[in-house]
Amino acid sequence: MKKESQVIFDRNVVEFVTVAAEFCKFLEQTETIKRSTFVDTSLKILPLLYLKASMLPKCETIGNEALETFVTEETYEILRMNLADLLAEKDDYLDVFVSDMKYSDQPITRNISEDLADIYQDIRDFIFVFQLAPEAASFFNISASRTRTPTEGTPPSTVKSTTLSIDSKLSNILRSENGVT
Repeated sequence: MKKESQVIFDRNVVEFVTVAAEFCKFLEQTETIKRSTFVDTSLKILPLLYLKASMLPKCETIGNEALETFVTEETYEILRMNLADLLAEKDDYLDVFVSDMKYSDQPITRNISEDLADIYQDIRDFIFVFQLAPEAASFFNISASRTRTPTEGTPPSTVKSTTLSIDSKLSNILRSENGVT
């Protein structure tokens, strides 16, 4: 248990938890902010969140238990709808990283709101467990958070490309709202 305790209080874990908590708080307040502020802040916090997650220590999982979930479907859907309302017509983006795209005669679109809600759900669940669970559960969740992805069935290598796609689309929104083309 001593080794597990050391991992939980590792500097990189504490920094990730701090950024993750700020990310969740930020998304939970989307009803009260302007789209330009949302986009600007997202462009700063998403890369930082990804960086901090990539710096988490490698841990072996303890047991075969599924991760506890605290974010309900209702909470997820409310957040997704708030994000979709905020982004409005700018919510969709083309997903060029899908391997099946080469077989498709139609563009494959995704929604920033859904992708951010997926990331939020995983991050928020991690934060809840980190706050409430005994050390072993938190240790288990640290190791799982290194491999969790923002959408079910998405390979880990796609997490970075999804984040980059969201960042690119958000940058375009910010430029268009500032009159820069």
